[in-house]
Amino acid sequence: MMCDLCDHLQAKKLQALYEDEKVIAFSPEKPMIQGHVIVAPKEHQDTMQAVDDSLITHYFYVASYVASVLFDGLKCQGTNIIVNSGKHSSRSFPHFCIHVLPRWENDGLDFSWEKLDLAPNEMDSILSSVKDKAFMIGKAKKAPQGPVHLDKPIPCLRMPSSSTPPDHDERVSHLFRRP
Repeated sequence: MMCDLCDHLQAKKLQALYEDEKVIAFSPEKPMIQGHVIVAPKEHQDTMQAVDDSLITHYFYVASYVASVLFDGLKCQGTNIIVNSGKHSSRSFPHFCIHVLPRWENDGLDFSWEKLDLAPNEMDSILSSVKDKAFMIGKAKKAPQGPVHLDKPIPCLRMPSSSTPPDHDERVSHLFRRP
């Protein structure tokens, strides 16, 4: 699948507001509003659900700071943080991303949705269909068990030849005690 964002990342065509080894925050070519910033993983991901939890945390950390920068730099009165994830999320490219939009009174952006008038039994049915799948919310994924492979050896502390170090200091003497 072709991804315009990945192509732009590879060609280094994006002007980054912020960038590290995992994420880039940039202003799109056709912003929705002045100050619109997109936070996206550098590695292609179609959906948020495919991204590791620690990376999601990092992406939202960056998005939160981008919102703070917009408040300070543009003196906006609010922000919207919108996640585009998945095929039908109104996204312009097939790449998971977070949009940070500065907001002002009468700025022309309208995110009001028409509310559904659901009967109580319809709402109960919807909730019960997802509730049994929500038990993992808030539970961290366990790290895989197995041997740990190190790239380089861990340096070891060597005990001095005598039981009392040359520069004896009571604050650290317990570190040199032998069992």
